[in-house]
Amino acid sequence: MLLRIVASGASSSELARLAGISPATVTFHTRALRDAKLISSQRHSSVVLHVLTPLGAALLRGTVPSEEASVGPVVPPRL
Repeated sequence: MLLRIVASGASSSELARLAGISPATVTFHTRALRDAKLISSQRHSSVVLHVLTPLGAALLRGTVPSEEASVGPVVPPRL
């Protein structure tokens, strides 16, 4: 859900408001999305703006760039 909201560019506070989640939850999830190279975040004064990376945009389109295709599917860990 956050990835779709970030597609148009959004600040952390916009993400929290639009997704109906706390700012702390936004921080947790945007960190995971950055670690996965799906978004990039840039601080401008007191505002953090999040935008899609090419990989994040490809994921939303349902395509994978060729250099990423060799990585294989992401399999969630078993709990």
